[in-house]
Amino acid sequence: TKDLNNITKIEKIDATGGGAYKFSSYVKNNCSIEFIKHDELQSLKFGYQFMNSFNSFYEIDENTISKVNSDLKFPHISANIGSGVRILKVSSPSKYERVGGTLMGGGTLIGLSKLIFGIDDFEEILKLASKGKCQNVDLTKKDLKESNDNSDNMSIASLGKIHELIQSGKKAEIKKEDIALSLLNMICSHIAQYSVLYAEQHKIDSIYYFGSFTKKNSIVNDILNKSSKYWNKNIKVRFNNFGGYLGAIGTLIEKKN
Repeated sequence: TKDLNNITKIEKIDATGGGAYKFSSYVKNNCSIEFIKHDELQSLKFGYQFMNSFNSFYEIDENTISKVNSDLKFPHISANIGSGVRILKVSSPSKYERVGGTLMGGGTLIGLSKLIFGIDDFEEILKLASKGKCQNVDLTKKDLKESNDNSDNMSIASLGKIHELIQSGKKAEIKKEDIALSLLNMICSHIAQYSVLYAEQHKIDSIYYFGSFTKKNSIVNDILNKSSKYWNKNIKVRFNNFGGYLGAIGTLIEKKN
């Protein structure tokens, strides 16, 4: 039997990200534990630079995942995707600056999914989206002109067919799987375009996507990769096996330093 009196009481926890602020009062009042808050972007930088030593970066080429050994190059664009998106220009291991971001991120996907489907579980949303087909609800080039060119199946307006389907009495044809994929595609394409534009503005050819929104073997990363290459076919796109945990890892590295 363990002697509970010998267990060291945890009084402080190093934390970063939105949760470090959102849950700070709750944890302090209910658990008597204080969060030592770390700057989110600083923690992220420490985290992924440390994990680079473990060859944890990978790229996606034609749906094939390939490990990239010690890949971190400077300068690069770092896009951290959580509820929203923060975009950094990282010039060296010690020099970085926030150059932009967007309000459209994981929080947008979950909020809209809750409103439309009543689903607010990220994994369930991705599972739903993986069964969908954007072209069923998105307006495409092919919808505006008669064409047999497969490239004309590209979406030009997310959910652009919804109004017409309802007006023509075809509401039953609208599937939640298609809407889920359209929402995900809209958000990922938006993030990718922003990231590429910032990369081009600063004459940078590498983008690293991080955050809890990015998951290995996920449809999210596939869309981010393809969308980035659509806007700039020469851009190098990288992901990390520990994308959602790099900030937490970074707080430990920062504390040790």
